[in-house]
Amino acid sequence: MFQTMRSNMMFRFVAGLAIILAGLAIVQAYQTQTGLAAGNIMLYTDNVTHNGNLGGRAGADALCASSASKPTGFGQYRAFISVDAADEIRDMPTNYGVPTTDPIVGSGGTIATNWANLLYISIDTNLQTAIGATGPYWTGSTAIGSLTTTSCCTGWTSSNSAGMGNSGLREERSSQWLNFAGIHCDVPVILVCIAYGPSAAVGGVAERISLTPMQEGQLWLQEWGIIALGSVLAVVGVVLAVRKR
Repeated sequence: MFQTMRSNMMFRFVAGLAIILAGLAIVQAYQTQTGLAAGNIMLYTDNVTHNGNLGGRAGADALCASSASKPTGFGQYRAFISVDAADEIRDMPTNYGVPTTDPIVGSGGTIATNWANLLYISIDTNLQTAIGATGPYWTGSTAIGSLTTTSCCTGWTSSNSAGMGNSGLREERSSQWLNFAGIHCDVPVILVCIAYGPSAAVGGVAERISLTPMQEGQLWLQEWGIIALGSVLAVVGVVLAVRKR
């Protein structure tokens, strides 16, 4: 009988511990997915090629927002390009609220420790390694993120073979990562995108402003439901683990 009681206690302890870990894993996975755990800016690409007519800033951003490689958990998805003198890569913190102190990363490594270092001639990891870029990518930029005025395919609205768009080189960490060479606007080239800011699931203002009250309620129930489930599992696990009989 005593042996049976010990076995039951051990079973409850192990089961409780497993449930605790499962609950914590649910919360951790949710936080990671929504960008809470990372606190980063991400560059990414789906390696789909496009000629220089990206549809301007709006069209290029839409491509990034609908990309199959878009990372989850962020509130803003934009094209990492300079478009005109008032819309350069270096202006993105001012124009679009890109954080300046967060690390810039890809799925394969850290690209720069902050925004200033990203545009300081060289980067920590080239984009072939960091985001899996398979070829040159449109930038329209110099090495410091300013516009190359004659090489942006007329604000990314032209596929005319006579026009040029500046590109970056995937293998490079030096200035050529952003300022490699001009490519004719009719040539298909990949697009690099940037993701930043919290998603609506964690209170991102940019996405919440377009939600109806019903959508807000559904979103609130979803996010807190997931966290509550993980928390309940953890509590149940604790009870089972410390229960004496």
